[in-house]
Amino acid sequence: MPKALKVDGEYIEVFEYESKEEMEQEASNVPGNGDVGLATIDYSATPYYFKKGYVIVHYAGDNEQILKQLVNILGKPFAGGAPH
Repeated sequence: MPKALKVDGEYIEVFEYESKEEMEQEASNVPGNGDVGLATIDYSATPYYFKKGYVIVHYAGDNEQILKQLVNILGKPFAGGAPH
């Protein structure tokens, strides 16, 4: 179950895993465009997926300050949009 964090009025989901291997396995299920499984998701904003250590972070938004901080902390997204 993800943890939801509210930052500047927008939500960021954090998925924590028992091991890096488990996280990588789950990350491999997220295609480059950010759709999950067989579902095509109609996002109201651009989705971004980040990963680092034992976590995957999902943010669907275009707040440049939030994106900048996520990239600074987690690196470039592995799926979804590319920050401007």
